[in-house]
Amino acid sequence: MFGVKAASLVTENFSRILLVKPSAVGDVVHTIPLLVKLRGRYPQARIDWFITPENADLVRHHPALSGVVLFNRRSFGSFGRNWRATAGPFKLLSSWRKHSL
Repeated sequence: MFGVKAASLVTENFSRILLVKPSAVGDVVHTIPLLVKLRGRYPQARIDWFITPENADLVRHHPALSGVVLFNRRSFGSFGRNWRATAGPFKLLSSWRKHSL
């Protein structure tokens, strides 16, 4: 989406969509109607949800969702101070890209 102009979003046919709403239960619940709208608009797209393990069961089996990408927030607490925590987001993105192709 980064290279797409806002005016063309209406006509763009996305093949992969990642919802990023990782942790607040209320926000997750309030985003579910958006998931349904996205599936209606992009029926062939792969739609994944970037979410914490604690909230994954709220959406994991939703029929409009292709999959979940687990985000363990606690493991990234030392970002910039610990090599494993700093490399974690890159590994996470790499894993997501491999599974969503």
